[in-house]
Amino acid sequence: MSTFFLREQTLGGLLDDVAARFPDNEAVVHADHNFCRSWAGFSADVDAAARGLMALGVQKGEKIAIWATNVPHWLTIMFAAARIGAIMLTVNTNYRDSELRYVLEQSESENLFIIEGMRDHDFVASVYEVIPELRRYRRGPLHCKSLPHLRRVFLLGTERHRGIMPIAELMDLGQSVSDEEYNARKAEVSP
Repeated sequence: MSTFFLREQTLGGLLDDVAARFPDNEAVVHADHNFCRSWAGFSADVDAAARGLMALGVQKGEKIAIWATNVPHWLTIMFAAARIGAIMLTVNTNYRDSELRYVLEQSESENLFIIEGMRDHDFVASVYEVIPELRRYRRGPLHCKSLPHLRRVFLLGTERHRGIMPIAELMDLGQSVSDEEYNARKAEVSP
């Protein structure tokens, strides 16, 4: 009979361990997007996204909804959420406007990550339909009458759309979060 040991570790801690053991090995490869990251590079991307979320005020326990197919930064956001104690939920990519609205209402998600779209479905147009306030949005927390918990919308891509922050901009914001703040937040997270 074999013996096994239960090891309590966070998802972020697991990433730290693997990145330390195999920094130069490939971690994420997405040929369709010409995207390849080593474990060290992937961990750095996760840190940048997690710090960016913190810089925007994302708190431990906040929900992050992600409405996207398998794109490179989907994993980045999953691990970034885990590193800072946010809760990630996936939104079915087959959903349409009313279903997206329902999921955001019921989950009380404060954050939404999307892609441009897939096949014949324009996700950006759907988000504008569900959250018309985005068309007039400037900076700061979003105020949406029908989705009062929603504060931020992000794009897992490079295009610019009114009220929707591209992933690169989020990652750049992370530079304003100190190592002390970031490490303290990571230390608050438990399995």
